[in-house]
Amino acid sequence: MISLLKILEEVEEALTPRQKLARKRAMAGKQRMIQRKRQRTALRKKGYKQLFKKAYKAAYKEVFEEFRLKLFPDVPKSELSVIQKKQIAKWTLRKKKRVMKRARFKYLPAFREKEIAKFKNK
Repeated sequence: MISLLKILEEVEEALTPRQKLARKRAMAGKQRMIQRKRQRTALRKKGYKQLFKKAYKAAYKEVFEEFRLKLFPDVPKSELSVIQKKQIAKWTLRKKKRVMKRARFKYLPAFREKEIAKFKNK
């Protein structure tokens, strides 16, 4: 463990070939463990905060799209200028209550259901 800390401290500087090999040897036996932990993290049940964050993003995108169609109906999203995007974002932030309501009552229950369904069989 101490050698790992040494290696991580040395990563900040440019590594010599010898140091690179030492790091590779130190991590060689740990690849399976790292992979297992990554998978476990990905599968772990999401908490309220994470689900709400996901719901808020989805609601924001939906309201953003509404205002985009209202303000610039002829312009595809990929061709919007930075100024136009900022203007749409400003309109969207003005209607934050609308975004929050959609997040809380439309998307959050849907994401919770998905999360429950994901862990129901286990």
